[in-house]
Amino acid sequence: MAVCDICSTPGKGTTMTSDDMRRALSDGFNPFALELVKLPAGLDQGTDFKKLWQTNSFEQWKQTVASDTTGWNVCQTCMVKVNNSLNHGTQKDTAAQSKSNETGKGGIIEFNGRVYTLVDSPEDFVNRSMARMMPGYYPFTPDNVDQAMGALMFACQSNQVNPKIVFEPVHWVCTKCSRPLLRDVAFLFWTRNKPNAPKSVEGGKATQKQIEAFARTKKCPHCQHDTFAYLTLLGQPHPEDVVKPWWQFWKK
Repeated sequence: MAVCDICSTPGKGTTMTSDDMRRALSDGFNPFALELVKLPAGLDQGTDFKKLWQTNSFEQWKQTVASDTTGWNVCQTCMVKVNNSLNHGTQKDTAAQSKSNETGKGGIIEFNGRVYTLVDSPEDFVNRSMARMMPGYYPFTPDNVDQAMGALMFACQSNQVNPKIVFEPVHWVCTKCSRPLLRDVAFLFWTRNKPNAPKSVEGGKATQKQIEAFARTKKCPHCQHDTFAYLTLLGQPHPEDVVKPWWQFWKK
């Protein structure tokens, strides 16, 4: 028997394409916040636990939506909420919508076989990375990289965690083509005004010409896009990640 692929209500509903569901997601559709998907019976019904369950379940659901290629069976109740999100999305300012599409393809980056979703706050980024199973990305441009780094560092300090086990500061991924920028280009650009920083990166492959070109254009060498992202780390941290106090390199 057919059931709604969102709330599991029995019956045949409207069939949505996977692309339409991804568009609804990017326009703000969240079936857990809307309580279309209920907290399972038998679990703690307290407000705090409910919010945590909704947040974690939504993150997992976003991964499903991002990777799914089949149609969605959607009941009438859920379809109304989906359409509300889609209609709201079409009414957005054209310039703002264009910017959203440029940055991470509407909130999603695919990198090394994983789907990373947009994270709006440094605190959420740190929490995701500490969970080690919630891929996310924090966007920035070369012009505001210092502010972005400072915000992430402050969030790490507030949570009393070593930044090295939360994110890799010299690993920049383009939010348009999802290709990583050369490690030493990113590192040397970011430390350009820090006299105590190392002048080279071990194992670096960029030429001085490439470094100078990026410093001049501030754009991805692969697609000429100007927005990059830090990615949350996944899996268990390696012991060597917490040995070297590499953040001291940033001190002026």
